[in-house]
Amino acid sequence: MACANPVSRLSWFPPILRQSTYKNEASKRDAAFKYDLKTDTLTPLKIKGYEGDFRLHGMSLYSEASEPSKVWLHFVNHRGSGSCITMFRHVLGSDEIVHIGTVCYSRIVSPNDVAATSRNSFYVTNDHRFGVHTIDSTLDWPWYASWLYKPLVPVWPPFLREFEDKFGPFRWTDVVHCEQGVCRVVAENLVAANGILLSGDGKTVFVNQFSAGTVAIFSRDPATNDLTKSGDLALGAGIDNLSYDPASDSYLVALFPNLHQVGQHFANPLDTSKYAASAVAKFKYDSTGGIQWDLVYYDPGRLSGDTTVAVSDSELGKAIVGSVMSPGFVVCDHAL
Repeated sequence: MACANPVSRLSWFPPILRQSTYKNEASKRDAAFKYDLKTDTLTPLKIKGYEGDFRLHGMSLYSEASEPSKVWLHFVNHRGSGSCITMFRHVLGSDEIVHIGTVCYSRIVSPNDVAATSRNSFYVTNDHRFGVHTIDSTLDWPWYASWLYKPLVPVWPPFLREFEDKFGPFRWTDVVHCEQGVCRVVAENLVAANGILLSGDGKTVFVNQFSAGTVAIFSRDPATNDLTKSGDLALGAGIDNLSYDPASDSYLVALFPNLHQVGQHFANPLDTSKYAASAVAKFKYDSTGGIQWDLVYYDPGRLSGDTTVAVSDSELGKAIVGSVMSPGFVVCDHAL
């Protein structure tokens, strides 16, 4: 789990234009946890080999059959100097994660979620075209214009991002793939690209378009990581993150039925009168493009505050419902 104090996210969380100055060094560090569904225990993970900003958002877990005792974790890290993807190795049963690398790239401007394709390669969604950190992340200036924009970097207002939020949504967002530190855009013209997930067989990539209320479906070439648009799943609500349950071969997607409530809740995450209604849809997808889906969870806002992700384990008969701006998560004693 990628976790943070909701109050600290009110001072620094670029996805919702929260970018005031850090109050102290501790406010620069979020935390990673692991939750054991069998024992109902939550364990904080010690961070080894990494210093500096650790402000978390989306994350991904990758494993290999050849090394069943290890997993690799990729975190969206909204550093003060610019957002990057920070990668770690974790030995199952331990209480630490070990830093193996960080990838920063000019087109990773407003990362929301990440889907690992190997230990050190991944897809990442940009939920906006323009970033909020510096002028470098909003305009592609040529090198010879540095004399003009460098002095303005500390004071440059994120007016392009403000314009995008106020007058959008536009088809301005994209998906970037990075491998060995080299990145390229693999899908464009998306509406507020948000959660991203590889299918169980790795041949399909699902990308949630938050403002459009649709899941964009792409065929994936595993050899090149190229993506080809193959369809959409319309759900009619704001869409956040995705997860996969291999035991039932089904996918879960978090939904916001009322986007106005979401804005109110994000502005006052600890005010229980401003919680946002949220839900979870479940769908199956086969190789012919057939899709069946149903609503499996609904909360008017009293339980989870906001639901941005749900993970279900059909074998254990349990599920977790998580949020981005609420003080905890929900455990269901049944699979979704």
